[in-house]
Amino acid sequence: MNSIPKDSQQLDIQSIWLGPSGNEFYTWAGEKFYNDTLPDKEIWRFTADGSGGGKWAKSPPSNLNTFQDLLRPSYGAFTQSKDTGYYLGGIVTRRSDSYISDRNVSIPTPGLVSYNMTSGEIKNTTSEFGKYGTFKAGSSQFLPFGDAGVLLFLGGQEAPMTSREGDWDEIDFNQVTLFDIKGQKWYTQGTTGFIPAARRHFCTTGVSGQNNTFEIFIYGGWDSRQGVSSDVYVLSVPGFRFFKASGWAEPDPWPYGLGVFDMTEMLWKDGYSAGDAAYESPEIVKKWYEEWGQNSVSWTSENVKRLFFNSDGNGSSSNDDESRSSSPPAGIIAVAVIGGVVGVALLIGLAFFFIKRKRPYTATPQHPPHDPQATDSMYQRYGSQSTAYGDQNTLGQHELHGESSPLEMDASSGPVEYVYIDGGEVSQHEGEYNETNIYPSWPVNSTISIDLSEPWDPSSVTMKTTPKTRPYVFNGQAIWQDPASNTFYTWGGWKTSTPPDKKMMRFSPDDNGGGGGTWTPVTTPNLQSIARTREGTFSQSKNIGYYFGGFTSEETDSNFIGDQRVQGRPAPGLVSFDMQSREIRNVSSSRFGKYGTFKGGSSQFVPFGPGGLLVVLGGWAETRFENWDEMALDKISVYDPHGQYIQWYHQQTTGDNPFPKEKFCTTGAPGPNNTYEIFIYGGRETGITATSKEVHVLKTPPHLTDHPP
Repeated sequence: MNSIPKDSQQLDIQSIWLGPSGNEFYTWAGEKFYNDTLPDKEIWRFTADGSGGGKWAKSPPSNLNTFQDLLRPSYGAFTQSKDTGYYLGGIVTRRSDSYISDRNVSIPTPGLVSYNMTSGEIKNTTSEFGKYGTFKAGSSQFLPFGDAGVLLFLGGQEAPMTSREGDWDEIDFNQVTLFDIKGQKWYTQGTTGFIPAARRHFCTTGVSGQNNTFEIFIYGGWDSRQGVSSDVYVLSVPGFRFFKASGWAEPDPWPYGLGVFDMTEMLWKDGYSAGDAAYESPEIVKKWYEEWGQNSVSWTSENVKRLFFNSDGNGSSSNDDESRSSSPPAGIIAVAVIGGVVGVALLIGLAFFFIKRKRPYTATPQHPPHDPQATDSMYQRYGSQSTAYGDQNTLGQHELHGESSPLEMDASSGPVEYVYIDGGEVSQHEGEYNETNIYPSWPVNSTISIDLSEPWDPSSVTMKTTPKTRPYVFNGQAIWQDPASNTFYTWGGWKTSTPPDKKMMRFSPDDNGGGGGTWTPVTTPNLQSIARTREGTFSQSKNIGYYFGGFTSEETDSNFIGDQRVQGRPAPGLVSFDMQSREIRNVSSSRFGKYGTFKGGSSQFVPFGPGGLLVVLGGWAETRFENWDEMALDKISVYDPHGQYIQWYHQQTTGDNPFPKEKFCTTGAPGPNNTYEIFIYGGRETGITATSKEVHVLKTPPHLTDHPP
């Protein structure tokens, strides 16, 4: 690294814009270090000498009076077109501008500042961003689409103009904000895919693909729920689809804090190669456009669509010179990752940096769950937590009414012969849990089956046991039956000894019946990228199994590191497992409840809508592991896996509502008059930690609201 003495103003968190020639860059905004003298408000230019060095000089704007009227902010978002730099929002403090004298005051800065690096003109445009026109700690990117390009803003925080430091709200990634440079208009557009959790202070860089796409790479940042992040996400435009890249697989791989990320392969590498091929969109991105393409995008408006597509449906891009302008700023931003471009090699000390994380992260699946078409749908009735199920053919034919196409429950086969029970614990004290040493309990090391072809009573029931391989004896697993066979799969759970490697296990009943069978591990793509959790909830829609929420601990993951304060971490996300392709995926749950987290409740798939709905009820939600909030049963949460958006809804319930509870069992069956009934048994009431023996029935469908919780 070549160090260049700096005689310009020394500020932190500045904006950096690459000049039109590609041999210079400009800096503006930022804040002083704690005890330094606040410098005058100026724009500075660095001109490279072609040998890794260069010189600094002032670059006064042509309309100096307008410039001096601007407050100097920090923590705004900056990007640029070919010859114009842009800066949105930020905050003003006594460390950034002499206008503020109180060290405890920070004021949001409205407006979009633009600086023409050719003419020297600077101006401030009124911002219609978000709710208040304010923005900080997020990121922005120039997109080479439309007549003059589009600015995209994502993540970060927003607050009213009258706010102070503690009043900022995080902005979800389920929506991005767009600014049409030529039309001078603001828009929003929804996103899909593996949507990142809300975060701030992350890095982005963007690059054009070869098929009229543009990929924005997002690294790191601060997630208010899980702290420092080392994730890499990719947002591809015009699909507005998120993908998640691989992480490193060993602790602290870069002792000097400098990593290299291959944007085509979506992998971290050991070094930088100047001879690498030009960028191509990652295979997972290209595959998505081939399979889904622009027709799958749910546009906010036709005006937004026209920014990216001509009237004939072809991709719309700005002129060639303007399109190429997106690459230089990407090179500057990503230089700490992949080196310099266009003659400028710049390491942006504190403006862009890598936050090292000392725990391994691995690849994460790329698509949210996808079920078969509505004409091929069947919905299972499984008990959550109890991990017991019945055969899928026990229901009679059931037709649904409403505006959507009816779903029919399969009645082609005879009744179920066996019910299987897996996992759980045995205690010598009835009704007690194993949560104290006073009442110990032991895991069940066998899979149990009960013959339903002959009558029996509780005092004479015969149970068949099939021993399990001891390393894979877990408590509280999900259990999903494969509708194409008599096999079932288990996933998740916990054990008091060191957990073994993550594997999806399958139970295959004996061909000659009898209730016995064999356990085998199953090769499952992407399995290692999914956290094994406990106390989540599971359900199933034909060949798609779902697992929602839960938390990780040293009893679920041998690599988990905690302490007396952190004994577990919530695991947001809705995991889906396709029993035909064996693919397991995860989709963000950031719009579930207040926090996107859940444990201890139950879920049930109900056969309504174009492809069925997932109902989640009871349990807990939380901000941190120590502070779980009970979820009352006067409201249920509903997820539509076939909807245009990754969206949760809520619905009030009426009648004799159960007390808030956890660790209860549910099962479902069609009722009279095109209803579906969910039976709720047992559990532990959260208010008094008492074991419940009550049975409640929740009758659906209600009239669902159109508003997310």
